[in-house]
Amino acid sequence: MTGNPLLVRTFRVPFREMEAHHVEPGVREILARAQERIDSLAEDPAPRSYENTIQPLDDITQGVSEGLTPIHHLLSVAETPALREAFNSVLEEITQFWSRLPLNEGLWNQVKVFAETPEAKALGGIKARHLEKTLREFRRAGADLPAEEKSRLEEIRIELARLEQKFSENVLDATAAFFLHETTRERLDGIPEGPMSRFRDGARERGLEGWVLTLDFPSYEPVMKYCRTRSLREEIHRAYVGRCRGDEFDNLPLIPRILALRQSLAGILGHRDFPDYRLEEAM
Repeated sequence: MTGNPLLVRTFRVPFREMEAHHVEPGVREILARAQERIDSLAEDPAPRSYENTIQPLDDITQGVSEGLTPIHHLLSVAETPALREAFNSVLEEITQFWSRLPLNEGLWNQVKVFAETPEAKALGGIKARHLEKTLREFRRAGADLPAEEKSRLEEIRIELARLEQKFSENVLDATAAFFLHETTRERLDGIPEGPMSRFRDGARERGLEGWVLTLDFPSYEPVMKYCRTRSLREEIHRAYVGRCRGDEFDNLPLIPRILALRQSLAGILGHRDFPDYRLEEAM
């Protein structure tokens, strides 16, 4: 794995060195290293303390998050077909890792044992709050459920991850597919020179005269905010809010299944519905 930029931990993230072929081996190495540490923590026979229970758990999860974040960032700002394919090939493994983490009985037992120690009960401030939230996160993730329901939770989360990833990809593709070629300067009245310059560059890139407007936010926002032509604002707005509706990137068929899976997940975790489950922590 030497030389894989996804495994480099420096202040400056080496984004320009990261390529699609690094994703699969890099992600698998990140997850394997983390799983090895989780297994070691779950089996550690030493008396429990904050330093050998909560702190290493934080270090493990932070390491995985920091390792995967550059990939998610590149998918958001510089996605390519090869990068998308590489990420989708390991998406199930990533989902399994995060899903199984709080369902690991040995790990959960270590956290619960520590929570009952005099040290844990004497904690104050941030550490006390962090322990409280850690216990709650494990329970909210299904740590106390029977094995059969844990297995079902994992299946739901994997399918949800696939559907939600596809939903996001459709939005990206629909956004990239749209452009509006405008040749009448008066229609663009009110838009500052900065965005206008980008619109001209967009037209030149396509071999066109005039200006090209897209649905990317640096294009969408100045039109909606500054353009004095109501009909143009309406056209761009309708295109923006109508993405993925009845076209080749249609998201409508995905929505009922996503909602059904979320409802099932919430039910297994003891909530009336998914909004109740989410708002418990969000509000």
